Amino acid sequence: METNTNSWNDIVATAKEKLAFYENRNKELLLTLDKAVNRSATEEDIKRIENLIQQNNRLIEDAKTGLALVTKMNESQNKK
Repeated sequence: METNTNSWNDIVATAKEKLAFYENRNKELLLTLDKAVNRSATEEDIKRIENLIQQNNRLIEDAKTGLALVTKMNESQNKK
């Protein structure tokens, strides 16, 4: 039982860390996009936008993986 609790706590802690990291990245993305809309974005800004979008796509994949793991853990717990 303790192992499942530790696993769950680890998953939640990791998810919270990733969420905080990507919330900051999204703020940066929005500010950089705003520059692009106002036509003041540099080539470096455009590359940064592309990089931030790729990072967000990885977050989505991480979230899907985490959700599948949590679902599997819950199903396992419900069978007991």
